[in-house]
Amino acid sequence: QTGGRGRLGRCWADDHGLGIALTIAVGLQNPERLALASGLAACITAEHSNAPSPGIRWPNDVMVGGRKLAGVLIEVSSSLAFIGIGLNVHQTTWPTELTDIAISLAQTGVVADRLNVVRTLLETIDETLRWSDARLVSEFTSRDLLRGTTRVFEHAGRQITGRVRQIDPIVGL
Repeated sequence: QTGGRGRLGRCWADDHGLGIALTIAVGLQNPERLALASGLAACITAEHSNAPSPGIRWPNDVMVGGRKLAGVLIEVSSSLAFIGIGLNVHQTTWPTELTDIAISLAQTGVVADRLNVVRTLLETIDETLRWSDARLVSEFTSRDLLRGTTRVFEHAGRQITGRVRQIDPIVGL
C-alpha cells in the first residue's frame, strides 16, 4: 500500500517506501473498540522500537514530542472492518505543511527495519484485539496525552475552552 487517508480525509502518503501504510481486514466489530486497540498497538510498536515517550492523542494519533508519528482509521463495510494504519519510519524531510506536525522514527534517533516494525505492529494488534475492555482502558490511560491539558473544543458551532480531566475511550462499547 502506498498511501491512505485520515479521518478528516487528509492524505497519508508513504513516499518511496519510507514509512508504513497498511490496511488489515478483520471480522465486523465495534469500530470504536477497534480504533482503541489499533491505536494502542501502534503506540506499543513505537515503544518497542525505542521511540522516546510515544503517547496517544485521542482519538487516533500516536504522538512523539508533540508531532504525529502514526495514525489509525477504522472503516466498516457490511461484513468486514478495515483497520488502516500509517506509521512514519524512515522519513527525514516533509512537505512544508507537515514539517512541524509530522515525525518519523528516524527523526527520533531510532534505526528501524520497516519489515520488523510491520511484524511487531501485526503481532501487537493481534494481542490488543484480545484484551478485555478494562485492559484497553488502563493501557490507554497510561498513554493519554490530552489528560491535564487545556484544549479548545467545538460543539454545535461554538468553541469551548477547557481542561481535559479524563477521557473515557470506551464509552458506549
